[in-house]
Amino acid sequence: MILTRIAGSLDRSPQPEIFREVARGFFATNDRTQTAITASIRPALAWLTDTAAASAEGTDEAMLDVEAFLADAGTLYLLGAEDAIVAPLVTALTAEIARTARRIASDHGGRLDPPLTLALDEAALICPVPLDRWTADMGGRNVTIHIGAQSRAQLRQRWGEVGAAIVNNASTILVFGGMRDPDDLRAFEALSGEREDITYTRDRDGQITGSTTKRVPVLTAAQLANLPARRVMVVRRGIPASIGRVQLAWQRRTVRRALRHQPPTTTAPRQRQPPKQPGWPTAAGPDQPSTGSPRPEPTLVEGAAQ
Repeated sequence: MILTRIAGSLDRSPQPEIFREVARGFFATNDRTQTAITASIRPALAWLTDTAAASAEGTDEAMLDVEAFLADAGTLYLLGAEDAIVAPLVTALTAEIARTARRIASDHGGRLDPPLTLALDEAALICPVPLDRWTADMGGRNVTIHIGAQSRAQLRQRWGEVGAAIVNNASTILVFGGMRDPDDLRAFEALSGEREDITYTRDRDGQITGSTTKRVPVLTAAQLANLPARRVMVVRRGIPASIGRVQLAWQRRTVRRALRHQPPTTTAPRQRQPPKQPGWPTAAGPDQPSTGSPRPEPTLVEGAAQ
């Protein structure tokens, strides 16, 4: 009975036959193996105990059509937190979008059209997708991935030494100020490159008597740690490290221009009360009879009161 219900619920999956076979294989194993499997998958399904998250399961009509979403170049916002309960749901939805994008790209010459951008802030905490594997080929499939992380140590903690190295090597890096980790500062100082610095020797009268040249970092660790607000060091393959400026999205010229061209929002005018007609009755207390001629009763005409 349970297997029949599970098999029926899998009809909505993209590959129902494969998942039904997996379900049958699960119930064919012994109790000890089933217990081990359920203990492993229980954390991934813990979001079903959260009322707000469980409501996202929805109905057939409310389900997200990922293929249509990608074809229409839609935008999807996922808001999460460092929560062991909800994080698997956010990760699964992100992974499903990426998996579908990869499949569609493979069916259309290897590149997705229109392209897809994944902007994953605090990816190591909120959305721990397998970035070390995605970065290998997503760029070639017209899928751009932006991630935000606190430090290189955070990447190593989530994806390991090898995985963090893969992510770093395949990425354009924006380094914001405020870092205090000595290892990170030394690493980014080395990435900034070196330049020749000339030191002059002067006599007691201030006259230059000689000079020496030595190699120094383009940006020292102290300079990186104290970058001004909204200044970043840009590290990209093929160009020297440089200092760039980031801008808040709502301050961009294109965004302001788009907002100016939006139709203004209007509110419905307030209904004016009809002026008081002479001779109509005025408010009267229980002991005070009203004055004037009686007001006509409203008449319903085609749904409107007259």
